[in-house]
Amino acid sequence: MTKKRDKAAGAVKPGTGSRGADALADELWPGQSVALLQELHILTREGKLNQDSRRKLKQVYHLYQFIEKLLLELGAEAAPPASPTSGGAGPGLAVADHGAGKSYLGFILYDLFF
Repeated sequence: MTKKRDKAAGAVKPGTGSRGADALADELWPGQSVALLQELHILTREGKLNQDSRRKLKQVYHLYQFIEKLLLELGAEAAPPASPTSGGAGPGLAVADHGAGKSYLGFILYDLFF
């Protein structure tokens, strides 16, 4: 999973809208849910990033890159993919969030990886 990953609904579509929309598309990874970022208050209701949110999002994406590599390695070694009814999201992997902070990383990890 890299920045090239595609996802259907709610994904950012680079090159659409005004210059502001293009700038936002440059900040967000393809496939990132705009609705999720608005619910997390990373994006405003108008879909804009303020400077603090931009810094936080960059930090979360940076951490995601480290974790993604580990999850891909673990996924290759893991048991067969979890069934839809087993409660597992990914290929035999589960992630636990210990509730420290606002869980930005956990939500974005789920959105982009699982």
